[in-house]
Amino acid sequence: MARILYVFNELQYSGAELMYIQAAPILLDKGHELYALATFPEKGRCVSEFERAGFTVDQLVLEQSSNPVSIWQSASKLVKYIKENKIDIVHCQSNARFMSCAIAAKRCGIKSIHSINNLFSCSAKWKIPFQRFVRWFVSHPLGMRFHSGSDTVYQNELDYFHNKTERVYWWFVDSDYTPAVEGEKEKVRKEIGIPEGSFVLMTAGGCNYQKHHTEIIRAAKILTEKIPNFIFMHLGKGGMEDEEKQLANELGVSEHIMWCGNQSDFRKYLIAADVYTMTSRYEGLSNATIMALACQIPAVLYHVCGLWDYNIDGENTIQVETNPMALAEGVMKLYNNPELVGQLKVKGRKLVLLKYKASTNIRQLANVFYE
Repeated sequence: MARILYVFNELQYSGAELMYIQAAPILLDKGHELYALATFPEKGRCVSEFERAGFTVDQLVLEQSSNPVSIWQSASKLVKYIKENKIDIVHCQSNARFMSCAIAAKRCGIKSIHSINNLFSCSAKWKIPFQRFVRWFVSHPLGMRFHSGSDTVYQNELDYFHNKTERVYWWFVDSDYTPAVEGEKEKVRKEIGIPEGSFVLMTAGGCNYQKHHTEIIRAAKILTEKIPNFIFMHLGKGGMEDEEKQLANELGVSEHIMWCGNQSDFRKYLIAADVYTMTSRYEGLSNATIMALACQIPAVLYHVCGLWDYNIDGENTIQVETNPMALAEGVMKLYNNPELVGQLKVKGRKLVLLKYKASTNIRQLANVFYE
């Protein structure tokens, strides 16, 4: 069995990190030893979760530069770490580190994989040939294999960079994300402090440009005028959190928003919601949405790359145009139509159990990349 080194920027409460924590029991059961390496100056907030899952957690600060000399120096540091810990496979989760990982693995004569967790494109057309060359170089002379976890990422890499990745879908642990049993939603709402009779719209994710939470806050202004006891439950933290709170104050909706920060017991908050939403500008996929659908929370999503994946196999979510009015209309569509809510609950959970189940996809990942 293999010693697998997962290379991250920081160990944060985000999709890729949480998925590999979920994968740990299956990989450990197959006899693999797991290492998680933070390469930024801060290890991140998720270190203890990795350690509890059975990872050996280390930090090796690498320079954040695309300069060839810096890349080679970072690779040399990785070579030393790989040899000292007798690593068999390097699995890079960082788009900033995959070149260094590929070089280091080649120098050590071991396997390397790069998981592409998001969409990458080039605003300047002249950069596209260079990025195509980079992907060709690390996959052919250096032998790195590319993994995509969604249909959108697979197609984006193929269209932009002529990079045919190996597709193994992302996952969730179905036993951890189940629908609420009778009386559970009411009990959890009381614990969290949600007033009785509230209608709760929820999102989760970092407060950043990509997640675009200000769109939900603007939609909340519309929804508070139409739905009695409306609440927007906001999970996540980040650089734009103060800006989001300022906007809520300006629009007069602060009293309708619950700022919950990062929460490890994600299911608890999911089952307290009536509707889940994401207003991202783009996504690789969105694991939080997978978990919401698994808990039978119907979703209203912006119709963008990575979120439209959920409707590739049928109408499993409400997909709306990218503006707050359309988002509010999508939420109202569910608020006024219990029959549609019931249909989406069934369809959403069926979809994620068929396509994103951990026990199936993690074993497929191991068979494709680690054997």
